[in-house]
Amino acid sequence: ATTVIHEFGHGYSLAVYKPSIDKSLDINETYSQGNEVLFATYLQNNYEEEFVQGVGLYNLHNLYRGLLKCSYAVDVENYLFENYDELSIDDLYEGVQDIYASYRASDVRETYWIYPTIASSGYYISYVTSCVSALELYNIALADFNKAKNIYMNLVNQKEMFGEVEAWTKAGFASPFKESTIIDISNFFIVKKH
Repeated sequence: ATTVIHEFGHGYSLAVYKPSIDKSLDINETYSQGNEVLFATYLQNNYEEEFVQGVGLYNLHNLYRGLLKCSYAVDVENYLFENYDELSIDDLYEGVQDIYASYRASDVRETYWIYPTIASSGYYISYVTSCVSALELYNIALADFNKAKNIYMNLVNQKEMFGEVEAWTKAGFASPFKESTIIDISNFFIVKKH
């Protein structure tokens, strides 16, 4: 179900998309991840059944996991590109494992990320920034679902070309590149213990 909801976010944005506007991957992933958190919040707000609540929370868990994995991939990418000319294969694996250990995560396979990082450099940072925007949207949706939906629709329905930060802020999001945005999201989830 979550994949369908994610891909529907892309599909819907394409249905209202103006072909002359070139949207970044960061914005495109905010469409899909934003749709996921609106779906999760809708389930949490409208159904008491444990299974339905579980689907919504599972969706949110996957978003957090994606944020963690993609942040890890970005750190691996930075490590590889900063040290590419001086690394042996053994050094590469040791460095990647050190980065992995710093995350203290049990579900991030450390050496897996070497290949996609090299093959798709720059790809995962878009997932990190869109996850931040999606988590911000989730925070808003818990307090005011209609406000969150309006912010999401403002982003999807933009008919002009903007840079990423301007597109997010014109829609009603904070910039995911500001430390204060990350702190606000972190504080919300620490206090709420989601």
